[in-house]
Amino acid sequence: MINMALGQLRFNKVLVLVYLDDILIPANTPEECNETLRESTDHTFELEALAVVSSIKRFRQYLLGRSFTVVTDCAAVKYAFDKAEVNARIGRWVVTLSEYDFKILHKKNDNLRHAVASAEGCLLAAQQGDADIRKIRETLETGEYDENKELFENYALKGGKGMRRFIKKYIKNCLDCLFFKSPAGKLPGELHPIPKVPRPFHTVHVDHLGPFVKTKKGNTYVFVAIGAFTKFILLYANLIQTFGVPHRIISDQGTAFTSKTFTQFCREKGINKHLLNATGMPRGNGQVERYNRTIIDSPATMGAGVDNDRWDENIINIQLGLNGTVNKSIGVTPSQALMVYRVVTQGQLEPEARETADKRRFDRRRCRAQPYVMEDLVMIRIGSQPATGTSPKLLPKWRGPFKVVEVLGHDRYKVADIPGTTRSQLRYSGVAAAENMKSWIQYE
Repeated sequence: MINMALGQLRFNKVLVLVYLDDILIPANTPEECNETLRESTDHTFELEALAVVSSIKRFRQYLLGRSFTVVTDCAAVKYAFDKAEVNARIGRWVVTLSEYDFKILHKKNDNLRHAVASAEGCLLAAQQGDADIRKIRETLETGEYDENKELFENYALKGGKGMRRFIKKYIKNCLDCLFFKSPAGKLPGELHPIPKVPRPFHTVHVDHLGPFVKTKKGNTYVFVAIGAFTKFILLYANLIQTFGVPHRIISDQGTAFTSKTFTQFCREKGINKHLLNATGMPRGNGQVERYNRTIIDSPATMGAGVDNDRWDENIINIQLGLNGTVNKSIGVTPSQALMVYRVVTQGQLEPEARETADKRRFDRRRCRAQPYVMEDLVMIRIGSQPATGTSPKLLPKWRGPFKVVEVLGHDRYKVADIPGTTRSQLRYSGVAAAENMKSWIQYE
């Protein structure tokens, strides 16, 4: 039997990384022992040399391109590879190992106990040192299947099969897979419609568009506000001065809405709730996102042939046109819904039936998202890659790990960098959706 050990010198101490065993099989002919690990009647030093060749080949992926030392207890091996004239077999081995950068060091057998110990013995020693593995091993040796059915199904080897739970856990915790692979099948996360309060501008979806060319009046951005119940859109008028303070505001995570200035503004005006949609989830603020496409195209279309610094002159006309167009979700125009609110609420503005149908249609292509709790470690899907001129197909698709610091409901979670990590200069904190999250390594 040949015992092999791959180690690394750290702090003047050899740390063994891998143990391997191989068996010498008697050869029927002299030719069989030329390149294979078979026993022959030749001198012992040739078998020792063959063990060196076999070991280096087994650890090729770790040794190629590195300078390393081969330690053996056979002094003849060291001198065999250093001889100017060797037999044909040793000569072939020297040529085979010529692509490696190594030297051979001789040590007495007493100094190689970590390599002499077989891999099986080391594995048994490690198993005996683990209380959980020792308990599983003792249970399997009893053969009492009926009383320990789960252990036997998951860990007992049956004709080369078994250990299902261990293998699934091992594959699931592969670091490369966590960063580069995305789960197959239906996307997690169902649709969670925002409850509508039958009151104009109780809930308002907001966003901003720009920057555009600076106009003569000094305008570069368009602030968009839409009432969730009536779908009435405001691009020009001041929302609070015209219709009062909304109870709830929904926005994306743009810096304009996450800044301390905007937070202080909401506090001073008495806005009770400011909800942020999850990163990479525009449908969380879908009412305003749908209008953004039309609003961006309208100034260019209506201002064709006019100087670019006068686009804001058509904003009031764009607002009138959008509010005068029938909205399919409420069955009337936003202007009608707002101005004759008490009349049309008898039937035309009841959104429950349509929302139920939308949810049913959306959920058919989805599965229920995995729930997370505070302190869970998760990975976050990378929404976009920086333009580097190379293909993004081989780049990581996930980043992390992050810690769940708050459960927001509706499959939304507030996540942040783990304390003590140095991923960037600023500590990350944001809102993520369950469909863009997956669990980090499971230790249990």
